[in-house]
This record gives sequence, C-alpha cells and structure tokens, in this order.
Amino acid sequence: MISNIGLKATTECVSQHPFILSEGEHISHVSPNILVEQMQFYTLRNKITDGILDFDAKKPVKKTFFKYWNFYGMLRGESSVIEEAIQKGLRLNYEVLYKEVDKFIENDEYDINSDFLNNFESLRQLSEVKLIESKLLALFDKEIQRETDTGSVAILQGITSTTDFIYSMYPTGLPLFTDMMKNISSVNFFKKVEKGRLISKVVDKTREEALVEYLNIPTQLLDQMFEVTNDVDLSKEDVENLVDSIIDFVTNLNDLNEAYADAFKQANTPIVDNESQTYEISDKKKEDDYSIM
Repeated sequence: MISNIGLKATTECVSQHPFILSEGEHISHVSPNILVEQMQFYTLRNKITDGILDFDAKKPVKKTFFKYWNFYGMLRGESSVIEEAIQKGLRLNYEVLYKEVDKFIENDEYDINSDFLNNFESLRQLSEVKLIESKLLALFDKEIQRETDTGSVAILQGITSTTDFIYSMYPTGLPLFTDMMKNISSVNFFKKVEKGRLISKVVDKTREEALVEYLNIPTQLLDQMFEVTNDVDLSKEDVENLVDSIIDFVTNLNDLNEAYADAFKQANTPIVDNESQTYEISDKKKEDDYSIM
C-alpha cells in the first residue's frame, strides 16, 4: 500500500466544516496517528448515546430518533463511516462537537432541521468522499507509483483534485442538499446493477468505471447545486458570488485536468497483475468524460 502519495499535506479544513479540523492528506493507508482521535470519537459516541437515553427518560422520543443516530453509527456498539474516515486521516474538532452535542441534548425540542443535524449529515457525506478517494488511490496504487517514478501525476492529480473540488464546494452550503451527496455511499459507489434478460444483479464496477465516475462528480455536483439554489432561498447576490467562486476554482484546474485526462487515455501500457491478466483502458469515452468541465 502507498504510505504517503499526497501531492501535499492537507493542513487546513478545505470544506470549512465546523466539526472538522482537517480532511487530512490524500492517502490510501490507515493513518498511523489515530489512537487519540479514536479515543475522542468513542467519548463523543458515548456522550451522544448517554444523552439520548437521558433525553428519552425526560421526554420519550420517537423510535426514528434512535434510528437517526444509529444510521450515523453514533450509538454504542455500532460502526460508523465517520470513524472509518478518521482512520484515513480525518481530524475532528471535538471541542466544538462536545459543546454542540451538549447543547442539542439539553434542548427541550428535537428539531430535524437544526444546524447541528445538518452539520452531522454533511460530516457523513464528507467522510464518504474521504473513503471513496482512499479506495481509488489503493486500486490504482501500482499505476500511481509508476507515474511517480517517471515524474507524472496524471491519475493521482485527477483523483485528488476531484476530492478537493468536492471539499471546496461545501462552504457554499449547497452540496448538503443535492441528491448526489444525500445518497453518496463509499460502499455503493463501487457497485452497479447489471441487467439481464430475466433478473438484475448487483456487481462490482471495474476500477476504470469507478475512476471515470469519480472524475465526473464535479460536473454533476455543479448541476445539482444550481438546481437546489431555489430550495435554499439564495439571493441573487449569493448566487453570483457562488458562480464567481466556482469559476475561479474551475479555471485554475481545467487546463491541468485536460492534460491529466489526455495522459490517462493514452496510458495504454498493459497493467500486469500476474502473467495471465492485463487491463486496458477503453478509448470509447469522449475526452470530456475525464474532465471536470
């Protein structure tokens, strides 16, 4: 596995999420310094579990309340995608989280539309993105190492720039409400439905299919973000500022992404996993399938 393949360390919170200190480096391995992070996460999970039980004792809550936290893996004994993302280098702002959890639990009313719950949902979404990126980097480990040895970063840059693009859109507040991010799953992302004559079955995507789909996320995300602008009641000025920020970001990456896309399409050297198995990259896709524009 790759020990550290990031173009540079991510030392700031690109998504500007109130619960995240840093999204961490672009890596495919388990972060070596996660013990303290995990202990803090366990403390947070216990605080939420105990708080829900206390809240229920004072004022019985619906079963959906428990299902909600169970969905995020925030009840004792459950697994959490957020915890998995921590293992890949995500660093949470526990000082803020502890305060917000206490404030939420002490509130007499349970508001599904509260900023706290929206922030928790966007934290889940960003954790899923972190895990998808990590798996893609692992799947293309050999190619990235080969590119690094020759001074090229086509696949690596394509993946990491897409991840940073997704992160950078969260300060607008719009990705949270898009269908794409509401339904994003690091498990389902690598699956597809294969339709047969009589029945359909769920199969694994090829790694090339998964990569192309990931590189296409920015374009699809932008489309959906503009679709939800009316739903979140943005002013004309807010929309104009949003457009300006997107144009600035895309302008800086577009030329590079076109070069990376071309390099990826031209990478027809067989990838040998063993003596009898090779992989070829299809050239049937159009060039802009691999670009964020």
